[in-house]
Amino acid sequence: MFKNVLNLFYPKVCLGCKTLLLTNENVICTQCRHEIPLTLHHFNPENEAFKKFYGKIPVEFAMAFVYFHKKELYKS
Repeated sequence: MFKNVLNLFYPKVCLGCKTLLLTNENVICTQCRHEIPLTLHHFNPENEAFKKFYGKIPVEFAMAFVYFHKKELYKS
């Protein structure tokens, strides 16, 4: 009951597009989640993340899940 009253005054909104979140959404909406570009680094052992660290520190495997862009939703 208290949670419903709290959501009335402070509704949960998507961090990406500021629309109201559905019950099963926590931080970003489903549409914004599907727009996040995945790296697919797990398919290539010598990917971009691996190359950034190679020769600087001992690395056996490196990968990132999504790409980082300072001005986009998925930086956080």
